[in-house]
Amino acid sequence: MSSSRSLVLFTSLAACDPPREPDADAKAPTVTPPATAPIATTSKPTAAPPTTRAAELEVRVDAIRIAGDDVEIEVTLDRRLPPTGASRPTLHIGDVAIHRSRRPDGALDRIVFLVERTVFDTLVDGATLVVRDRAYSSEQMTDPPRLDKSAVTR
Repeated sequence: MSSSRSLVLFTSLAACDPPREPDADAKAPTVTPPATAPIATTSKPTAAPPTTRAAELEVRVDAIRIAGDDVEIEVTLDRRLPPTGASRPTLHIGDVAIHRSRRPDGALDRIVFLVERTVFDTLVDGATLVVRDRAYSSEQMTDPPRLDKSAVTR
């Protein structure tokens, strides 16, 4: 190895070493300042941050049908929800969230949610159905639709 290469290597390694403390500082005991009593402060109660609630959405189940390996749950909405790249409507059945959906014939007030049959079989009959989108939710409905497995058609 040439001397210039070894000098560069030595300089590089020396630059990686952390700086060392003087021996006197390294052996000095660590002193912690005495704890002070907390100072009582008076503060105004802070207002609760504003909550953003989704606008109310009315939903009706039109059909539940078997389509191959999937079950289609078709719902009608009380308003048109334009499709956006930022969000997709989600159907919540109990604790299960279904994200796969399509718009039949391009309708903006109808959505067909696609659930795998194996997942559908595990859903609780009578569970509440909630449709959520970025700005809307059927969660506030006074009489939300419920899953009725006896209504499944082929």
